[in-house]
Amino acid sequence: MPIVRGTYIVYTVQPNDTLFTIANRLGSNVPGLSQINGIFPPFLEPEGIYPGQWLIAPVPDSIYAQSRVLYVVQPGDSLYGIAQDFSIPAQNLINANPQLEALQPFQLIEVPVNVFAVSTGDSLFSISQSLGASPQTIIQMNQRRPGFSPSVLPPGYGLLVP
Repeated sequence: MPIVRGTYIVYTVQPNDTLFTIANRLGSNVPGLSQINGIFPPFLEPEGIYPGQWLIAPVPDSIYAQSRVLYVVQPGDSLYGIAQDFSIPAQNLINANPQLEALQPFQLIEVPVNVFAVSTGDSLFSISQSLGASPQTIIQMNQRRPGFSPSVLPPGYGLLVP
């Protein structure tokens, strides 16, 4: 599968979060969270999420024609730090959020990246080749994700990509 359409929220897991509480908070659903994050046996059990990990949450009924990724700002985040975490230049983050004057905890900002849905037979190498991005960049963008393994990408898993 290629870049997927719709709006996705990158959420940092907080203490005591469950898939159910996260889905409710973000207006998503548990099956959608589970599928796109690879949170299903044998890859990862539903209780296998931990504070500090990133989850991608699909926003149901999103009619956005392209892949749109929003990030929930965390206390202590900076534009430079967020840009580093997503492996993008800070200027790209600034350009995607021209109205932004200062970061506020828990506000949503747009991140100029995409979500790629893994298909059967896809590998990190084949995905990076098709997108013209280095495997290392894709690894860095997804290293905080539960269930992410560069060597095993289950079908339906959503990768953050440039």
